[in-house]
Amino acid sequence: MSSKRIAIGIVAALVLCLSACAKKYQLANTAPAREAKLAVIDRAADSTLAYEHEVAVEAERERIAALIEATRLSCAAAKQVACTILEVALNDKGTYDAGRIKMRLAPAGVDAMVKTASTDSEVTSSRTHAEDLAQPLADVARQLATLKAYRDSLTALMARKDSQVADLISISQQLATTQTQIEQLSGDQAQLRKRIDTDLLTINWHVSHSQAQSESTPVRDALRSFGSNFREAVGNVIEFLSQLVPWLVIGLPSLLLLRMFWGWTGNWLSRKVRAQ
Repeated sequence: MSSKRIAIGIVAALVLCLSACAKKYQLANTAPAREAKLAVIDRAADSTLAYEHEVAVEAERERIAALIEATRLSCAAAKQVACTILEVALNDKGTYDAGRIKMRLAPAGVDAMVKTASTDSEVTSSRTHAEDLAQPLADVARQLATLKAYRDSLTALMARKDSQVADLISISQQLATTQTQIEQLSGDQAQLRKRIDTDLLTINWHVSHSQAQSESTPVRDALRSFGSNFREAVGNVIEFLSQLVPWLVIGLPSLLLLRMFWGWTGNWLSRKVRAQ
């Protein structure tokens, strides 16, 4: 009797353990979707990584436009993170409504912006990608250093008192060209630094498959498109006939003439053979 109780106790302990593990596993898999935390980490001042984030949000159809507008307004008001809207798109045609917004902002504001975009909705996926811009930055810095040294040499030549007028004109032209190149490279360097100092965030909204299926009306859609489909089918038949009729008009008489020719040729050959 005691051994039976011990066995029951062991089985009960195993059931409780498995239940706790399953619950823990479920929480571990669902927690990131609720919190919508991205891989926004503390970055060193000398970091050369440019981060890009892509987030997918599943929302009710009637809430997508409102979420896009709320996210846009939130970005416009987030002066402290230098948020800039790059693209806003809303597709309200077809079975699956969708929307997208793309922005650039400081890393500190990314999670808050995703939270605003997924209010009363669910983040279904998120992806973070980083590109190392160390080599492009080094190339630009090296070219800038070379051009600035060349500009300083030209400036020193311009300051010489024994320079001829023709030489001064040539030096002045080279100096202007060099300064233009320096300004272009400085702009490229600033753009690279902006990609490092700020993150590119893309948020995509979509309607859940279950809602789209529940709202679909295939019979009504088929009836609505009956007229256009019928006209298109009739047009295809007419087009087919217009291509077929010329072949019939030309082809059938040609076949009859060819058959008559072969018949006449056969009779002539038969008579020729009998005569021999």
